[in-house]
Amino acid sequence: MVVVAIIGILAAVGVVAYGKYTTSAKITAAKQQHKQIVDFIKASYAQCALGENYIVLKTCDYGGFPCNGLKVGNNSTPGEINRPCKSGPGSASNSSYHFVFHFNYSQMKNPYGLDGPIGANIGGKMKDQCCLMQSWDPRTLGRTHIWNNWPDSKISIKTNIGDSNGKNKYIIDEVDWPKSGF
Repeated sequence: MVVVAIIGILAAVGVVAYGKYTTSAKITAAKQQHKQIVDFIKASYAQCALGENYIVLKTCDYGGFPCNGLKVGNNSTPGEINRPCKSGPGSASNSSYHFVFHFNYSQMKNPYGLDGPIGANIGGKMKDQCCLMQSWDPRTLGRTHIWNNWPDSKISIKTNIGDSNGKNKYIIDEVDWPKSGF
């Protein structure tokens, strides 16, 4: 009987510890994915600032403007576009849009495994996708929103990493886009 009681206590402690461990792992994964997104956008802008005419981005494969959008040159690889480096009106807006598609179609998923709103006009049709092109706070844990902040010449990246109690907690970065290129 004592053995059964001890096993029961150990099992209860183990379940609580496991829950904290998995929550901590999801928070860490969301932070790492946020950093990967920010670093990729910075590297893409640097590529354009150094004189490239375009960057290659992944995109959806169901056709039409949502998938193809603004493109340049011939890229015959299915699911990829050549995103032009350009400046002027619409640059950041178009960039944020195509970055969202790139991350969603590069197998980035919501680290929490949660579904959220979807739509071709905001980033794709996959329920567990990582990113949306929205400017409000991501309500789904693990979701990243990417949008243009055009008056300030920035792209904003905001991720709901969550906290140890399952509540919303956000990290945000802003990336300046080059005045030439993109």
